[in-house]
Amino acid sequence: MQETSEQLVLQGLAVSEGIAIGVVLLIEELTDDHFPVFSISTSQVAEEIGRYRRAVDSSRKDLEKLQYNLVQEGSKEAVTIINTHIQMLEDPIMTTIMEEKIGAMLHNTEHVFRTVIADYEKQFKSIPDEFFRQRFTDVKDLSNRILRHLHPKVNHEIDEVSNTILILDELTPSLTAEHSSILGFITRSGGGTSHAALIARAKGIPYVSNINIDELRPFSGKIAIVDGNEGKVIVDPSDEELARYQDRIVSPKKNEQQYPVRVNTKDGAHADVWANIEDISDIRALHELEIGGIGLLRSEFLSSKNDIESFSEEDQISLYSEIIEKALNLPIYFRVFDVGGDKSFSSITSSESNPALGIRSLRFLLRYKEIFERQIRAILQASCNKELYLLLPLVTDVFELLEAKKIIYQVKDDLLEKGLKIPQSIKIGSMIEIPSAVILSDQLAKESDFFSIGTNDLTQYTLAADRSNSDLYKPAHPSILRMIDVVVKSANQQGIKVSVCGEIASNPLFTPLLFGLGIRHFSSPLRYIPLVKERITQFSSQEAESIAKRALACISADEVTRLLTDSYVRS
Repeated sequence: MQETSEQLVLQGLAVSEGIAIGVVLLIEELTDDHFPVFSISTSQVAEEIGRYRRAVDSSRKDLEKLQYNLVQEGSKEAVTIINTHIQMLEDPIMTTIMEEKIGAMLHNTEHVFRTVIADYEKQFKSIPDEFFRQRFTDVKDLSNRILRHLHPKVNHEIDEVSNTILILDELTPSLTAEHSSILGFITRSGGGTSHAALIARAKGIPYVSNINIDELRPFSGKIAIVDGNEGKVIVDPSDEELARYQDRIVSPKKNEQQYPVRVNTKDGAHADVWANIEDISDIRALHELEIGGIGLLRSEFLSSKNDIESFSEEDQISLYSEIIEKALNLPIYFRVFDVGGDKSFSSITSSESNPALGIRSLRFLLRYKEIFERQIRAILQASCNKELYLLLPLVTDVFELLEAKKIIYQVKDDLLEKGLKIPQSIKIGSMIEIPSAVILSDQLAKESDFFSIGTNDLTQYTLAADRSNSDLYKPAHPSILRMIDVVVKSANQQGIKVSVCGEIASNPLFTPLLFGLGIRHFSSPLRYIPLVKERITQFSSQEAESIAKRALACISADEVTRLLTDSYVRS
């Protein structure tokens, strides 16, 4: 240890590279004092076993949700490690042995469980091989999760803490994977081959171990620097030291591998991954990431005034022209204003009692035609002499589509009469986002030049649950998959292109499933595009079709998710 004026400098073991600067938070290890101990009667055994089973089931749901989120971070190591935790829940120690012990010991479940795990720990510690001894950390991690569900009072309240550096005795894999707000880790023990270390490196989180954390107890709440390059911890650093380290912070570079515009599966089948764009500043990255086009331009987000009613035709022409110029002739799917629902871009819709089921999206534009016509005039003039793709949001039936097309073609004719230039061709597509559009997709396909499936709203309207209800909102629900299947078949019958632009298009977990259902065009936020492209290269058409066939036969979203996760881990 070395002390300088006010700061404390500790030397440890560099486990995961990088520099982190944040507020230190000490997490105490769970001890016997945290849990009750009491006897139970034979008549209470069944109740205690039931309580244990519910805790195990809740733990499984935690881990499956964590896995789902980790896929989009591109951390395959973390997904695989969490998968082993899920499998460990089926181990006899966690199932039959535990339940037998509750009946034999006649004590509350927390006490019995901790006793069983303590015996298991002794067996692991007797093994001389350090590798196997480190694997007990996974068992301990899982057992702590189960205990927190059995006895919620011991939950660590770190979910809401941001810009945090955690100090703890030993780092567990799930803690490393679970909290995106954590900037760095400091531990008393832990080596570079532990699962926690592998996840920290995969996520680019600086980590230093072999630190005497007792020396850090008085500094909880203070600023600290974790130097994962040199294995150094600096607590309460000087302004000069802070400035020096801030200059050394480099954002973790992920997904550096470049993929071509059109990527191939293992057997050479093609797929396109385009971009969802809502900010003009994102367009430069289209060329850096080798992206073939903009699959969804969210035009309502482009108004700096945040009110489409005052978004003038001249301002729109200027903005759309700039976007087209910056895109360097890449195809752009202009989604016309999608307002209402959860998008407050118009004061007109703010008075509705139930906006999600009210005058939103295309309904809004057909009711307030002057706003719609103004935007179409601007897009047509900005796109003169080019091929234009217009995307209509939340189409509910063929009548709405025909009404919108009538307005678009009338605006086109008016511009021609005035001698103004217009696009070489106009392609009009329908967003399939509600069940009625799916049911009528065979008819909509006859009047559409292309389809784009918006799975976010499709999931919401099909399952009657919005995205804030994570337990109810399930994009992997079999009904959603069957709807996608119906839409793809309707599009194929008419020979029109169909893409997916919702959340699942950016989640590599779903990529082979969507491909197996016939999707060849994905549209995703920029940060996920390299992950989706990478995933496409990892399966063959036959494997994707097999996954899709099995997924369509599933009876629950959880069953589908487990199928997709298993495929992802094995790829």
